[in-house]
Amino acid sequence: MKNLVLFGFMGSGKSTVGRLVAAELNLRFVDMDRLIEEREHRSVGDIFQKDGERRFREIEHHLVRELSEQQGLVIATGGGVILNPENVERFSRSAVVIGLRVDGATAFARTKTHGHRPLLKTQNPLESIGQLLEERGPLYEALPHVVESSNRSAAEVALDVVEIYLEQVAGPH
Repeated sequence: MKNLVLFGFMGSGKSTVGRLVAAELNLRFVDMDRLIEEREHRSVGDIFQKDGERRFREIEHHLVRELSEQQGLVIATGGGVILNPENVERFSRSAVVIGLRVDGATAFARTKTHGHRPLLKTQNPLESIGQLLEERGPLYEALPHVVESSNRSAAEVALDVVEIYLEQVAGPH
């Protein structure tokens, strides 16, 4: 089965929706950030703090290359995977790629209690979210399929994602 890759900003619901979609489609779920943490034996925040964002993006890119060669996966990318065009291109060759759109207020509400978000460890996390969304928003919107996740339940978003995936895998009628 072709992979399904979920892109989106932090708090867009990639992991939550991804788990629901994987269960519905009987595919294996992979959360890239969690897999990196397991392999590195430390948190994403620790990698950022000790090795820097550049090193983290290198680790992430290697994982993209590895996962794009597998099949039968629902992959929740880290929010910054979209920053490297090669990551998007690799996943697009082997998967149905879907972006989850989220507004800044919803992203903040969903992530404000998460201490593990290194890019939100700022004086004004809501302002940081706005800046990051301004930078990354056009990249997410350029994906072939985008599903709104703001003010919607994970189950509602998952239904839309499954529908797009099945349409893309089935091909034109």
